[in-house]
Amino acid sequence: MLRAMYSGVSGLKAHEEMLDVIGNNIANVNTIGYKASSTQFADVLSQTIAGAGPPEPLVGGTNATQVGLGVRVAGIATDFSQGADQQTGRTTDMAVEGNGFLVADLGGQQLYTRNGSLTFDANGELVNSDGAIIQGWMADSSHNINSNGPTSALIVPSGQLIPPVPTTTVIVGGNLPTNPVLSGAPPKAVLDSTINVFDGQGTATPVTFEFTYTPGTGGAAGAWAVQAKDAKGAAIGSSQSLTFDAGGNLTAPTNYAITVNGQNIAINLQAAGSQLVNFGGTASVSAISQDGQATGTLQSITVSKGGVVSGVFSNGSSEVLGQIALASFTNPSGLMKAGGSLYEATSNSGQPQVGAPQSGGRGTISSGVLEGSNVDLAQAFSDLVVAQRGFEANSKIISTSDQMLSALIAMKQ
Repeated sequence: MLRAMYSGVSGLKAHEEMLDVIGNNIANVNTIGYKASSTQFADVLSQTIAGAGPPEPLVGGTNATQVGLGVRVAGIATDFSQGADQQTGRTTDMAVEGNGFLVADLGGQQLYTRNGSLTFDANGELVNSDGAIIQGWMADSSHNINSNGPTSALIVPSGQLIPPVPTTTVIVGGNLPTNPVLSGAPPKAVLDSTINVFDGQGTATPVTFEFTYTPGTGGAAGAWAVQAKDAKGAAIGSSQSLTFDAGGNLTAPTNYAITVNGQNIAINLQAAGSQLVNFGGTASVSAISQDGQATGTLQSITVSKGGVVSGVFSNGSSEVLGQIALASFTNPSGLMKAGGSLYEATSNSGQPQVGAPQSGGRGTISSGVLEGSNVDLAQAFSDLVVAQRGFEANSKIISTSDQMLSALIAMKQ
């Protein structure tokens, strides 16, 4: 009877712990990145009343006689299956799709998390709600990332600037028609296109390319010429005569350059796919692009599937700023919960393998998304019933043992 009572007590304790685990799962049903836990039971060492006997001549073998001493909680396992995605639209909200954990530094301790609800603090550091600093790699001055180097804080200062880039080349292309519409006296055709070019200080200066067609005399073919002009209409450099072959392809000039605010700028009239041509039909000539830019102020960021953080600047350019790191483990179930949806490595989790997303079996990063809890409420409520029934059944063992002991004592009286 005493063994039965002790078994019942162990059952009450085990099912109480099971209830604690289930209750914690339900409490965290809306916790971002939370991973559900489950209780694993094992029987306690049994008391051997009689050992096993081998078969003998004319007598069969006998099995051991043992009475169990109850139950214990053998372990509490964590389910690291993927939680459902929750769209937020905030760029700094990130979900890890697949294997891996975000790496965070909290007071010098390296921790790991699946909770990607992040913001930038006053120092421009990417942090979680507890102030843990998310780790990764910052881009160098050439916007290259070394994901094999040591990780550091990802810092994107508010109002970050990128320097201006002076214009060195302007691409001009399109069609100059073979039979343009003429007007004026003397008759001619004039087409123009304007583009801003930049000097070393990032100052924009408009430059207009004026194309003039002059018809030939005495039956001679007409010809096109181009003249660059400033905002006031003054000529920049000399007029350039344009020569085309029989197929309408430009043959001269092969080198055309102008000087604006002391900056030498090459004019490319033969860029692949955008070259200047002389065909029939309508005019489509224009100044297509230039390679300079003004000073840029950071406006927003984007995060790729590979965790690359890029800045979008006011001058229209986009530059790589850094990359988010992910850590993978041989045995994620060996991680220890540290609170705040953070985990710390243990001797049974294996050493963290830190690297770039989409490498080494690590997952991807989804921006504007958060990974919800993977708690299955239907399963949790079912487990509640099982835990309750298990607790009631074990309490019945104790009450029955008590009644038997009471009956035994009554016999003595």
